[in-house]
Amino acid sequence: MTENRLKIFCIEAGMLATCCYVISRENAETCVLIDPGAEGGMIARELDGLKPELILLTHGHYDHVGGVSELLKLFPDLSVACHEDCARQATDARANLSFHVMGSATTIPQPATLLEDEEKFTAAGIGFTAILLPGHAPGHMVFYVEDAGVLFDGDTIFAGGIGRSDLPGCDGDLLMRGLRKLVQTLPGETVLYPGHGPATTIANELKHNPYLR
Repeated sequence: MTENRLKIFCIEAGMLATCCYVISRENAETCVLIDPGAEGGMIARELDGLKPELILLTHGHYDHVGGVSELLKLFPDLSVACHEDCARQATDARANLSFHVMGSATTIPQPATLLEDEEKFTAAGIGFTAILLPGHAPGHMVFYVEDAGVLFDGDTIFAGGIGRSDLPGCDGDLLMRGLRKLVQTLPGETVLYPGHGPATTIANELKHNPYLR
């Protein structure tokens, strides 16, 4: 879809159908990838000529980072950015749960850029704000594109639900505090692109999501 001249499409990858988002400006040659969770080669083929400039990771769970290493091999100039706690998790097969769940190690190289809370940056001509929202995972970040009114929120809010808080490193109270602050801060019409499932809006979730009432 296209919102305020921002092109967004979703590639579902892996057994958990993780949403890898491809974001670019209209008529651009470069793009940003968010959470390539598996099948890096398949994701690369779906880019339709776009060159990925940056991978943003919302958090370090294996199902959100599993395609990173293959993409880095396919695109040598590509770099990765995330919070330092996310990097610590994503580079450790036990911490990112791949060893526990899959029985094999899935890790990524150390990300080139470590992002701070409220940090603003530009990639592929798109201005992002990184917002720290832990609780589902250490160092979980959401990425806001203000001029388009969209938020890539990883595993924090889903359509009708919120992220799990029963995994190692989770903190349900911390997640809820961050979510309440987020939905009170951003406009209700903000479109949410979650790590799994369909897009929604803050207004819709405030009305229908039982966890946010």
